[in-house]
Amino acid sequence: MTPDLNPEAVGRAAELFARSGTPFHPRPLAEFERFFDGLELLGPGVIPVTGWRPEPVDVAAQAEGIVPVYAGVARKP
Repeated sequence: MTPDLNPEAVGRAAELFARSGTPFHPRPLAEFERFFDGLELLGPGVIPVTGWRPEPVDVAAQAEGIVPVYAGVARKP
């Protein structure tokens, strides 16, 4: 999850997780991209999850609200 795309919703989720004692680590794009260091990032790169090769059903789900999650695919060079 990322606060970049929907700070209010992620803030509310963080509060709920904190109250339950469950670890929760939303990350901005720069922190998420570091998980791909040393790997060959494939297109379209690190983008919001609903933009990664969307199917019509994914586009319809996104219309209901922003999904505050980044996605990416990479391989070892």
